[in-house]
Amino acid sequence: MNKWLFSLFFLCIIIVSSSNIISVGIQQPPSEERLIIFQPNLVKTYGFTLVNAPRIHSYVFSADESLYNYVELDDPAQDTGPRGITATIRLPETLAPGRYDIFIGGSELAENQGTIGAVAAIQSKIEILSLYPGKDPQFTFGSEDIAVNGSGNMTLNVDNYGTEKIDAAYGVIEVFDVDGNKITTLTTDSKPVDSKMSTSTSVQLHAVFKPSLYSLKPGIYNASAKLYYDGAVLPESQAGSFRIGSLLIKIDDWTKKVIINATNSFKLTIESDWVSPIENVYAKITTPNHGIIKTPNLDVSTFQQSTLETYWETDGLDLKTYDLPVEIFYDGKSTSQVLQVDVAEGVAPIIEKPKNQGFSITLNTTTIVIISMILLILVNLYFLFIRKKSAEPAANQSIKPPRL
Repeated sequence: MNKWLFSLFFLCIIIVSSSNIISVGIQQPPSEERLIIFQPNLVKTYGFTLVNAPRIHSYVFSADESLYNYVELDDPAQDTGPRGITATIRLPETLAPGRYDIFIGGSELAENQGTIGAVAAIQSKIEILSLYPGKDPQFTFGSEDIAVNGSGNMTLNVDNYGTEKIDAAYGVIEVFDVDGNKITTLTTDSKPVDSKMSTSTSVQLHAVFKPSLYSLKPGIYNASAKLYYDGAVLPESQAGSFRIGSLLIKIDDWTKKVIINATNSFKLTIESDWVSPIENVYAKITTPNHGIIKTPNLDVSTFQQSTLETYWETDGLDLKTYDLPVEIFYDGKSTSQVLQVDVAEGVAPIIEKPKNQGFSITLNTTTIVIISMILLILVNLYFLFIRKKSAEPAANQSIKPPRL
């Protein structure tokens, strides 16, 4: 039992010390509940919980100083540990139309109470909307990256910050090439847009764009959108850009010089031109002395560069420039290219080839804590159950009298 108590005590120390890994946090109501549509003299109360730090200072912040008059923060134990707090919003009789933000936050203080500086901070936003008279639409515009033979959505997200409902809204989108030449004009579907007084959800207006209809090549394209509603149009337009991609991996750069009679790292910088991640990309390099060498497999992100790496033993070669055929394999396809690499004299690079390129473990503080906790639990289970059960039969054996 003494061993069990000692292990439990040690486990508690580990758990307490591991809390330093986690910075201050705040538990908050859902975002839709933290959106207030202005009504005269409206009162709303929100509960928050500050966590993950031994000393937390709660606060209220707003860029508009007049909002401080509408907020009351109730903290029963300022500058102490995890606890619940409340914020009460008391709106005035009138409030000019617009958006107003109030932040309820907590800043972690240094454990030494003589130190005032904050270590970390986190905050939660409460948004107040005072609606405009009539109809007041606002929108954002976005477009998807598209495969050269596919199709993609162009979308207007519309909100109505007016007091009146919009009966019908639609977008008109112009698509341009990189030189500013207009390719086509698209029109989205038409939908009504309720006032924010009735809903917090944006209305999405879509138009479908198909590059193949215009024989477009892979590359970057631009678009501009305008919003029309109930016989009116917003004067401001929203611009955006998107890429048309093909299923292609290309080689952007490579190791151009290696040292003779040494183990050299050989790297290929590759780039994806595809609209989705590509898994299990690898290369085969044909060398003049060791045949084909292969890189480990690699996943390449959308339109991103990555590096394939392998190791080349350059023993038995001449000092000259070699042509190395390289083939990149991906998604059932391949790309081939002949690369020129110089084999030169020099100091052999210090390279430790990984023993197993497919598996590695990185030990950090969190991993060590978890492993220690598991080991301690196993040890405790052993002493509590296995050793105890093995000792019981011996203790319970009765001494039989000798047979005469």
